[in-house]
Amino acid sequence: MNQYIDFSILKPFASKVDVIEAYKTCRNKFYKGFCFPSCYLSLLRTLQKNTSSSSDNPLLITVVGFPLGYQSIEEKVQSILSFSESPPDEIDFVINLSAVRSQDWNYLNNELYAIKQASEKLIIHSFFKNSPALKAIIESPHWDEKTLEKICFLSVANRIDFIKTSTGFLDDGITYEKKLDSIKLIKQFTEDTNVKIKISGGINSVEMAKEAIKLRVERIGTSSVL
Repeated sequence: MNQYIDFSILKPFASKVDVIEAYKTCRNKFYKGFCFPSCYLSLLRTLQKNTSSSSDNPLLITVVGFPLGYQSIEEKVQSILSFSESPPDEIDFVINLSAVRSQDWNYLNNELYAIKQASEKLIIHSFFKNSPALKAIIESPHWDEKTLEKICFLSVANRIDFIKTSTGFLDDGITYEKKLDSIKLIKQFTEDTNVKIKISGGINSVEMAKEAIKLRVERIGTSSVL
């Protein structure tokens, strides 16, 4: 199960020591990825380079537009381009939730397109010429079926790699069952595409993680040690 886990530390008062300790926990547990604030990207990349066994290193995942997604398209693009000196392996970004609530699909399409274009300007490994994978955080339990279908359609059209359910910051009143139900819909709307699914927010037990794996999600985001 550990290779499903993106271990995260995104609390606003987390210190540098907290981030480093969380990274070490992630590495020692052989979790798939480590999700953290972008201000620590260079530090963690340096830590990885100084480790004796690079094969044990988790993917480095940072966030953009977190946690509310209010930033303009230009601000999100500039945030991504600022990683050029030390690109992350993956970027979890919050879509413009206000645009979705307004049913402004042209704005959301432009945002997803611009973010994808920006990410492709980053090169993680010069030999393979690969760019960071993108995970669109959509707060899926908050949307009705028709809205969720449109978000999925635009994510597929713009070659977004993952759809991620939640930040965890807007989960008040959202049950885990509702989150799982939204995953079933995302699966339906992305069938026969390359889009993967990451569930996150409030997952604090092995049992909860196993329920998500049964639905064939590819990643599980959690700040709890499972």
